[in-house]
Amino acid sequence: MFAVALILLALVGGSTVTYFLMDAPRRRAERRLRDLRRDEIDLDLDREELDERGRRIDDRARQLAAAIAATDRRNAELSQREGEFGRRVISYDELVTQNQFLTSELRNTLLHTSFLEQQQHANQSGTSTVTEQRDRLGRAYFDEVLSTACRQITPTNFTTMTRRIDDVAAVVRGAGYDLPRSDESAARARLLELYTQAVRAQTLREEQARIREQAREDQARQRQIEAQAREAEEAERARLAAQEALNRALQDAAGRHEAELVTLRQQLTAAEERLRRATPLAQLTRVGHVYVISNIGSFGQGVFKIGMSRREDPQHRVDELGDASVPFPFDVHMMIRCDDAPALEAALHHTFRSRRVNRVNLRKEFFRITVEEIAAAVRDHHGEVEYVAEPEALQYWESQRTTDAQLQVMERVQDTIDAERSNTTDE
Repeated sequence: MFAVALILLALVGGSTVTYFLMDAPRRRAERRLRDLRRDEIDLDLDREELDERGRRIDDRARQLAAAIAATDRRNAELSQREGEFGRRVISYDELVTQNQFLTSELRNTLLHTSFLEQQQHANQSGTSTVTEQRDRLGRAYFDEVLSTACRQITPTNFTTMTRRIDDVAAVVRGAGYDLPRSDESAARARLLELYTQAVRAQTLREEQARIREQAREDQARQRQIEAQAREAEEAERARLAAQEALNRALQDAAGRHEAELVTLRQQLTAAEERLRRATPLAQLTRVGHVYVISNIGSFGQGVFKIGMSRREDPQHRVDELGDASVPFPFDVHMMIRCDDAPALEAALHHTFRSRRVNRVNLRKEFFRITVEEIAAAVRDHHGEVEYVAEPEALQYWESQRTTDAQLQVMERVQDTIDAERSNTTDE
């Protein structure tokens, strides 16, 4: 009986020892499993955090792109409004000048009519009193025409104003009034003096406009640099945050879950690439102006250039085209602002492809066509458009009327002004 008890006691003790010996590895395995699950949870949290950061980075990039695009549109609208305001001011000034011109012409006509009536009366009566009145009216007529010409002289109408003085001098002399040659010479000298002042003032205005334009371009460039610097700082902060999260994940995992780490690295690389592309993608815009211009002095009637500019003020592009490559400035018939300027330009080029002037070099955007046909095509592809049918071509028509002698006078004036500018620059 005692032996049986010992055997049972030995069995119980052995089972107990075996249980405790087997339980320690199980507990270690459970702790290991809990650690792995915690690591997995931490990696999931890090992955979610990086995903959230990536989404925030994408949102920030889209916001930056939208902000830059909105700024570009706003700048374009402001430039267009500024140009429209400038054109309205010019139009108002032109109306005032035209009104003054018509008033002066009416007064000159009345004087001329009265002068001719007095001449006819003098021929019939032969009295000295009528002759004196005729001479007085002839002098008043000449002085009034001279006064009008002096008020209306510009850098581009010297020939017209000089011819006007010649014509009125011939009229009063033909009517019997002996206009002194010295007075006619003095009138010419006065016109030349005022013409010189007008050319000098225009040169000064052009120089000031060039300086202002350069200042605006410098300011715009500085704003762009500052915006890119701010965006670079944002991108660097986002990159550092993603890098820090990746480093924490690397330290916590200590070599575990390599696949998740590779995914995190790929997400970081993708985030950095999105940020790198954010600024240039936002700056790419298709907003611009399609312009239709002509130059009858250079290419003749019925030839138009259809081009496109993304500049805030597209008139600068037109001015550049007429600076040195052609003898006369271009006349603008249409200036169309649209959200997809390259598409509208391409559509117009395709519509009029059979009317190209140069069929070999397709970059030469000149077409032999009418402005009404262009307007109809613009309405089909874009919508309603305002346009100028007839070109002004002021310099061309004035050049046709300018004699060699008048040209020599204007050349001397321009040489004098250029010499003055050269001396000022040297000082």
